Amino acid sequence: MEIPRDTSPNHNPYITGTTPESANPNQEQPAVKRGSLDILLVDDDQLSLACDKLLLEREGYRVTAVNSGELALEYAQIRHYDLVLMGLTLPGLSGEHTAQLIRDPLGGAVSPRVPIIALSSQTGDRARKRCLKAGMDEFLPKPIIWEDMQHAIRCVLRGRNKTQAA
Repeated sequence: MEIPRDTSPNHNPYITGTTPESANPNQEQPAVKRGSLDILLVDDDQLSLACDKLLLEREGYRVTAVNSGELALEYAQIRHYDLVLMGLTLPGLSGEHTAQLIRDPLGGAVSPRVPIIALSSQTGDRARKRCLKAGMDEFLPKPIIWEDMQHAIRCVLRGRNKTQAA
């Protein structure tokens, strides 16, 4: 028996949910005009990095994608970002440590007020609490559900986490 495969250009087996093109047109709109946001995307998994970057760009966001905490800090020092999407298991500096360095006012914070959303294969309340303690604003478990990412982005840009918004 052959298993049917979705070969449409919008199908991605690594991200669940609808893609921007197939999303409900009546759903809640972004907090700010699409295309007006610069996002720093940090993930050590090259496939996740490429897929997330593509989906975000299709939504109209300007995305800089890097694969380490050190590169994230370098880019954050030379350019203003409206949002950081941060993987946790990175080579060198972890995502948690990178977030702390971005936020640390005593260590010459790179961008103490930029919203940071953790993207993690670690699940559960313990991982979420560690991320929030490190200064991140929100936590999304992998695999990423596109609607959850959109909702988290809207919420952190409005100054609240998605749990408060529900």
